[in-house]
Amino acid sequence: MPFGVYYSSSRMMKIDCQWWIGRKNVQERNLNHDPLFISSFLGNEFFLIGGTNKQVTVYTVEGMALETITTKESWIWCCKTLGNRMIQLAKRIVIYETNEGELNYRIKEKMNIEIDCTILMLCSSNLIVCHENQIQSLNFNGQLEKEWNFKCSVTHIKSVGGVPTKESLLIGLKDGQVLMIFLSNIIPVELIKINNPIQYIDISMKRQKVAIIDDKNNCSVYDLRTEQLMFEEPSVNAVVWNNRFEDLLCFAGSGFIAIKMNDVPMQTIEFCDQARFEF
Repeated sequence: MPFGVYYSSSRMMKIDCQWWIGRKNVQERNLNHDPLFISSFLGNEFFLIGGTNKQVTVYTVEGMALETITTKESWIWCCKTLGNRMIQLAKRIVIYETNEGELNYRIKEKMNIEIDCTILMLCSSNLIVCHENQIQSLNFNGQLEKEWNFKCSVTHIKSVGGVPTKESLLIGLKDGQVLMIFLSNIIPVELIKINNPIQYIDISMKRQKVAIIDDKNNCSVYDLRTEQLMFEEPSVNAVVWNNRFEDLLCFAGSGFIAIKMNDVPMQTIEFCDQARFEF
């Protein structure tokens, strides 16, 4: 599936998406400066662009400017994101980082704290700690920045990206509620509610559809604009939306993997009964 972001001499950024079914979509955005570099991150969901404007700005895959993250005194020729990894010890958490494409890791932060949690997650500048029905966002100094409390236990958390320090998280609860929280906002956003406890969630690229696996391994896909159920599939243990195309979904269960897109007939590959997939 060819995909490209390129520039014309008129300082227009063009985004070209060639779909597997043959359709093509080209969007143009005016940059108002000469770009000198582009760097993708978070699975090509976002881009860093900068140049003669002496700034680095975060753009979405559709070419929308989200936020300027730095301004320098001269032209900017290159900028890369750093990959973070985390190791939890008995009374300490060590965070490592590496440059893109490198295999060597170096210590970024040491947090001398003891954490009792059921889920532990690392974001760009925050540590997400979940214990029962409470989620906390800590900075790398171990200081509490935000706290969210729910009426029942949290059963699933998934980071769905965003601007550093303002990432968004998908939250699934035991009572079947699906919410989204933003690290910069104390108020959670309710997306939808089902009848069974949540086991896993994923949201589509444009955040218009959500796929949910409940504790009985039933996969339900909803349109968040209408809250209508689009389709259901039993015996599913993993599901993921394509990060390029809004309507392309892949899910799997014991002995099969399937791909579905809108009204196109579902494509299924069967394996031996022991095969199990996790995305």
